Amino acid sequence: MISNDKENVNEKVQEEKVDITIDEILAVEDGNLEEMELRQENGGEEVMPKRSEKKSFFGKRLQSIIVDQVLIGVISYILLLASDLFLRFVLGLYIADMMLMFIVLLLIVEILYPLILGGTKGGNTLGRKMAGLSPINK
Repeated sequence: MISNDKENVNEKVQEEKVDITIDEILAVEDGNLEEMELRQENGGEEVMPKRSEKKSFFGKRLQSIIVDQVLIGVISYILLLASDLFLRFVLGLYIADMMLMFIVLLLIVEILYPLILGGTKGGNTLGRKMAGLSPINK
């Protein structure tokens, strides 16, 4: 009698376990709850979105990272040229190691870019907006 009760309890505990997949966690993180709701409506079965309509989470993130990194590189290069022109014509100095100065400016912009754009009304970087991802701070 006691062993049957233990088996019943074990079966109930196993039935109550909820399997959370990485895709569901990423769906919540990226704000794509429609896919998760479709899974729940279909009894937990895998629902594959059409490739033409929806990009994968990895593809969206990769797109946002590439766009943001290109923008950061362009901004850093423009700052390098502007600072070089300022130093040459206003102060009469020049930058001896352009590559080192570019790396320093790149690191500064890399830190400030998400901080500044994350603090705006939309709360997103330009790359995340273009990829259709939710804001970072939500």
